[in-house]
Amino acid sequence: MYDRIDKFLTLILKFSRKKVINLILNNYVTVNGKVVKKSYSVKAKDEIKIKLINDTVANHTYPELKVLYEDDNLLAIYKPPFIHSARLEKSIRSVEDYLLSLNKSYTLLNRLDFITQGVILVAKNSFFLTYYKEQEKFLNIKKYYISFLKGRLYNELEVSYAINQSKRKKVQINRMNKGKNFTLFSPVAIYNDFTIANICIFKGARHQIRAHAACSGFPVEGDKLYGTENDTRKFFLLCYGYYFKNKKLFLNFFPNFKQKIKERITYI
Repeated sequence: MYDRIDKFLTLILKFSRKKVINLILNNYVTVNGKVVKKSYSVKAKDEIKIKLINDTVANHTYPELKVLYEDDNLLAIYKPPFIHSARLEKSIRSVEDYLLSLNKSYTLLNRLDFITQGVILVAKNSFFLTYYKEQEKFLNIKKYYISFLKGRLYNELEVSYAINQSKRKKVQINRMNKGKNFTLFSPVAIYNDFTIANICIFKGARHQIRAHAACSGFPVEGDKLYGTENDTRKFFLLCYGYYFKNKKLFLNFFPNFKQKIKERITYI
């Protein structure tokens, strides 16, 4: 008997397990009128409803995605938490699906984790796509985030441990070797047992900030994957800006954010 709802629906619908899990994560599955987790145990009298979205991208709507900036080459889109950056399944909404509905030649330049919010950059043409990838390769593009870290971080912390991403839900950190992925954590404010930190990376890898923060003893608040499972605080990791070294251009989409934090929280 398949008691977990993800296993149960995989058997009944003849869908891939990955597709079923994505339906559950995107709140397209309800049991007795309530959204459930993939680990929910199915009971005999449960009423299960599944919202199957038409595969046609044009039929999707994206009211939560906002265009923050646009010029001839570049588009900047705000992605809230709990929406995928890349297109994983045809029936699942994502930023990449949204781009296909705008223009099929548009290309994602970077991705954010499912639970991470902030700005995603989009190339509107092949010229800018090539330019961006070259600049990223030579570490000429800085990406800025802000987050709440568990613990008191008083000084800048530079982390460059090697990251092993090989098809794991949770990446592995090699503390014995330095890698090409660099993360700089700078404290903005400290309050009680957490630090508000400004974070800078270059190219980036999957879960880089979360994994580097955790292995350094300052996990992101609310990060149950890299922190503690019983963490009750809300996860917050925001990508707010990009700096292009060659153009000396800083695209800051939340210019007053850190200042507002400083006004409300001070070092104690």
